[in-house]
Amino acid sequence: MLSLIKKIYSKINSVPATEEKFYINVPYSEKDQAKELGAKWDPVKKSWFIPIGLNQINFEKWLPKNNDKNIDGNIRSAGFFIIESLESCWKCKQDTPVFSFLLPENHQTKEYEDEDDEENDRIIWKTENYKSIVSFVSFANKKSIEILHKFSSLYFFDFSKQSSGSYYMNHCKNCNSKLGDFYMHSEPGGAFQPMTSEEASAIKLYWFNEIFEANVGTYSVDVDYFDHMQLISK
Repeated sequence: MLSLIKKIYSKINSVPATEEKFYINVPYSEKDQAKELGAKWDPVKKSWFIPIGLNQINFEKWLPKNNDKNIDGNIRSAGFFIIESLESCWKCKQDTPVFSFLLPENHQTKEYEDEDDEENDRIIWKTENYKSIVSFVSFANKKSIEILHKFSSLYFFDFSKQSSGSYYMNHCKNCNSKLGDFYMHSEPGGAFQPMTSEEASAIKLYWFNEIFEANVGTYSVDVDYFDHMQLISK
């Protein structure tokens, strides 16, 4: 992957750095179910929330953005790869599988028609001629998340102190620690940025002919050593 990471316009959904409660929309009729799963009630904000350390996939139906009608994406594609790599956990030091989305050529990004004209705020969809791995995913359409969860339930929406925001991130399969996107996507030799063909040959790709729509914080401009990665038939 090229070391250049292109910034795009929509920011990651952020919350204050001191706020680590992740609130969910639980109907009154389902409160007992949420409580049994471990959700807690905040009497000040009058809302249920997921305590730190619980897997948010268990609360997926109550996540505030778990509705395709709410999507306001900045990147989309007619198909996508699930990309699987390995990362050494910063806490337990053991290797753990990590996952992301890789988009083929001809995916589209949302951009301003004329960046140099402050009065021209017209947004267009631009077709890109390079592959791209997305990161800091603050929202993805439901089908794409469902497909990734077939590979791992440890890729879920969580709060990051480093970015002071929440996004879909990997978690260690051994100790459940959060594995943030920055080092895996932006540092040479990271899980999704191989520096040699040998490193790339350990990475697995799974193709899905499904629509991908998301709001992301960054995305790579091309993917180095793509042809050396393993294309796995489903």
